[in-house]
Amino acid sequence: MIKSQTVSVGVAVGLLVLLSSNIGCGDDGLFGSKACTQAGCSSGSQFSVPVALSFAELTSKTLEFCRNDACITTSLAALSPPGSDSFSVVGAPDRATLERTPSDSLQVSLARAAAGSALGLSLDLQYSLHDKRTAREGDRYRVRLLGADGGAILLFDKTARYLDAEPNGPGCGPVCKVADF
Repeated sequence: MIKSQTVSVGVAVGLLVLLSSNIGCGDDGLFGSKACTQAGCSSGSQFSVPVALSFAELTSKTLEFCRNDACITTSLAALSPPGSDSFSVVGAPDRATLERTPSDSLQVSLARAAAGSALGLSLDLQYSLHDKRTAREGDRYRVRLLGADGGAILLFDKTARYLDAEPNGPGCGPVCKVADF
């Protein structure tokens, strides 16, 4: 009888130590504690734009991505076809460049359009704000494809509102500003 009480106390103490090691911040858990994850987040926008061009036509274009009047342009020539063994991202500055001159950045990749879409390809765009304080309700996001002949195809033109994102749980931080269209 005494032996089983000792085991029960040992299990209870072990459980208490395990629970207390998870105390952090976030949603209320047991005993009013909070648990957080350590995920990071990036302020800005992330969305896909269907494209009514062949792969060859698309990779002959330059992408222009604008937030209000600030634009980033990048050639799409280095994109890999969707479903290939290689995956490419264009428009992404390297870490050394960002450390020297912190700025907003754009990453572009190519995917097959969503099932049921009449269009075959989709550009996946991820735009990261260097400083989330620059995000303003009503920011205008515009995406165009530019041809060598000077012609442009408008793919996306929408006004954003920003939502606060807390990927680690409420009150855990960081808090990021994510564009919602």
